[in-house]
Amino acid sequence: MSSSPLVGEFNTTPPTVTSGQKPLVQTDAQGRLIGVGAGAAGTPAGGVTSIQGVTGGTAVAVTNSGAAPVGGGITWGAPTGVAVTAGPTSTTLVNATAGRKAIAIWNPVGNAQMSVDIAGGTAVLATGLPLLAGAVLTLTGAECPVGAITFIGTAGQTLVYQQGT
Repeated sequence: MSSSPLVGEFNTTPPTVTSGQKPLVQTDAQGRLIGVGAGAAGTPAGGVTSIQGVTGGTAVAVTNSGAAPVGGGITWGAPTGVAVTAGPTSTTLVNATAGRKAIAIWNPVGNAQMSVDIAGGTAVLATGLPLLAGAVLTLTGAECPVGAITFIGTAGQTLVYQQGT
C-alpha cells in the first residue's frame, strides 16, 4: 500500500469552484486545514468544524445521544432463552427496558426459521425480521430498541437474547 502526501493551497480569497473542477484542499495562512468555512471560537461564520467554546470561556453544552460510547460502555447480561409455548404464535422475547444500549438475538442451530418484530407488535413469520437457524441479530446504540421485542416460530423451539445496559 502506498501513500501520498496531502497537499493544501492557501489563497487570500478562496477560489470559486465550478462543476467538474477538482480543487486542492484549502488551508489558512498558517497551513491549517479549512474544513467548512471561516470562523473562530466565539465568532462563528460559515460553519465552524471544531468545538472550542466561546470567547470568555463559557462552557459548551454536550448532550448524551443515548448511543453507547465507542470502545465499551456496555454491561452485558446473561443469555436468556424464551421458548414458543404454542404455535406458531407471536411471543414476547423481552419486555421494554429503558436503559438498554444493545441486544443480541440468536436462533440456535437446529431450529426452524423464526421472525422478530423489534417494534414489539404481533410478530408474523412472513413479514418479521427473519432469523434462520444459527443467525444472530445484534442492535447497538441508536438502532437498539428500548421497547418490547416479540418473535414467532415453531412450538417448542427457543430463541435466545442477551441485552446490554
